[in-house]
Amino acid sequence: MASRLPDDEPPGLPPEWGGFVVPDDISELDSEIEQLRRELDVPGRPHLQRIFRTRRWQQYGLSGPLVLVVLLVVLFFASLVFLLVPVPPRAAESRPLAHPTASPGTVGALLPDLALPVGTSGAVRLRNLRPAVVVLVPTGCHCQKLVDDVIASTSAARLQVLFVGTNGDPRLPSTAPVQRVRAATDAEDRLSLIYAAASGPTAVFVRADGTVTRILHDVTPGADIHQEIDALAG
Repeated sequence: MASRLPDDEPPGLPPEWGGFVVPDDISELDSEIEQLRRELDVPGRPHLQRIFRTRRWQQYGLSGPLVLVVLLVVLFFASLVFLLVPVPPRAAESRPLAHPTASPGTVGALLPDLALPVGTSGAVRLRNLRPAVVVLVPTGCHCQKLVDDVIASTSAARLQVLFVGTNGDPRLPSTAPVQRVRAATDAEDRLSLIYAAASGPTAVFVRADGTVTRILHDVTPGADIHQEIDALAG
């Protein structure tokens, strides 16, 4: 038996609540509850309703699924930045410059204390290249395959690479990372005299402390150069 609120309901209740019926048995409201469910369950929006009707959304402003979506978007853009931004070479200051007694041009010595022009402006000081691979390229050398191999092989270890020619050769591929790979000009051919360069390319491998570990004459793409690069990376 439902009971009705008295007409003199307490002050402060909205006028439209006048005559509100309070059922004696809650089951008498089943029809009204079912109608309310049908109105809420609009086709195409059940998942959104569950998200936005959660207590977490009301208390904290964001629900779990929405936070997950935001994190995935952030991770996607972070991956793009990691892939597109060029990786800088390893810092030469990571280890102090050694002070060997051997003269430049031999294994265990430093590179010559020379500054070679790079491009139309600027220069590179050889002893700042560490760890690095310096490749002396003779005039008229058809060694583009070697150039590509050295650039690719030193990428993972972030070694600096300097190709040195007498007349601006070799030309670096457009995809070469400019922060790590450069081409310098030695118009007087001083490095070739110091390292007794042969008719083919000469590769000089330099550790992080500036000392030369290996000098390869008439070097070609292959296992020898990869082995020396792996040693520098370690």
